[in-house]
Amino acid sequence: MAADVALEQSRYDARETVPTGPIFGRKMFAVSADAAAREAAVLEAAGLSPAQFEGLGKVAQGTRRQIAAYVSDLAAISEAEGMRLTFTLPAGSYATILLEEIIKTRIMDRDETASY
Repeated sequence: MAADVALEQSRYDARETVPTGPIFGRKMFAVSADAAAREAAVLEAAGLSPAQFEGLGKVAQGTRRQIAAYVSDLAAISEAEGMRLTFTLPAGSYATILLEEIIKTRIMDRDETASY
């Protein structure tokens, strides 16, 4: 939990921050309170402990990854063939995931490789 919720909310609203999730490893930034308990439960459910990442070196350094992305320049234009969407996503984000959220269906199996 943030020490100053009002301040952090205003930073979030201004798109200065985003929620993150763990990529477990020895250098992962620690969280506290409820978030730490949730992450510890995930490791425990997988039969793992933080100590198990210590001997893996660069293979599992650990980090935190954004779990939300801001969509910019979103526009929708109705066309005879359907709907044309234009938008901008930050690096590391996938248009197919955004489109799945918009149309509420899977576009392709996760094992498939997209070809554009």
